[in-house]
Amino acid sequence: MESTVAFGHALALITAFCWAQNSIMWGYLGKNIGSNATAHMRMWIAVPLMLVLAYMTEGVFHCQGRTWFFLLASGSLGYFVTDLLMFRAYITIGARQSMAIMTLSPVFSAVLSFFLFHQKLSVLQIIALAVIISSVIVLTINSAKDQKGGGEQKQGLLFAVLGALFQAVSLILSKYALDEIGPISTNAIRSIGGLASLFLFAVFRGKARAEFSAYRHKPKFFLILVAGSLLGPIIGMSCEMKAFTLAPVGTVSALAQTSPLILLFQDKLIFHNKIGLSNAIATLSCIAGITLLFITI
Repeated sequence: MESTVAFGHALALITAFCWAQNSIMWGYLGKNIGSNATAHMRMWIAVPLMLVLAYMTEGVFHCQGRTWFFLLASGSLGYFVTDLLMFRAYITIGARQSMAIMTLSPVFSAVLSFFLFHQKLSVLQIIALAVIISSVIVLTINSAKDQKGGGEQKQGLLFAVLGALFQAVSLILSKYALDEIGPISTNAIRSIGGLASLFLFAVFRGKARAEFSAYRHKPKFFLILVAGSLLGPIIGMSCEMKAFTLAPVGTVSALAQTSPLILLFQDKLIFHNKIGLSNAIATLSCIAGITLLFITI
């Protein structure tokens, strides 16, 4: 039993690592190719591989129409709405700040659960929410000071906050299916909803042809797109869905949200960027708040 829980926690940490690297890749590709084309094309790579993985690990999935509806809606919100918002945030305010603001997602999940499912919050959970929100506010203020282009910065911050909100709703919807079908199949159906939404959005905007040709004759960017597609929608999300079945949801969610901490160390040790004491303290406080929030559930 203990080894199973430990494996679930390890998968959650792998998820956090995948999200951290994804944010860097998507920010880079978004600046050079375009965020909409990147979000769209990576799903054409991810979905077939995800369906094959689901079939090989869990067989043909069978679930009720209600479950299909919730998962397709979850995928549309997670892989379409959330990711388009976050891709724009990566470009305007950077990966680390965007992922730090993304830690508001568990806060939104807790608040939504309170109103939708009447789940009461303890005093410690309320304190944890306050710590997370205050930490994000500090990071947001520092981001506005460090970078120029006020209007674009505010827009990027808004995109990140909205992305966190829609991500919370997406994960709440996906939890409805985990008792009925396996985690890999759950992720596969969600990805279909995301791809369908991205494709229809491109068609509606008259950009489908341009997005399909965006990576043509650009092997360097295409290889990064493939790597990001494997790390994020396939490895990252599948690990998170599987972790939910092996370990407590609270600790899995907390560990999966440690991406800002990973990015903090990468910025300092690999990219030699200046972090700033207040940013470091705010990031660590944010992770501590998330951990406190979920271990008290």
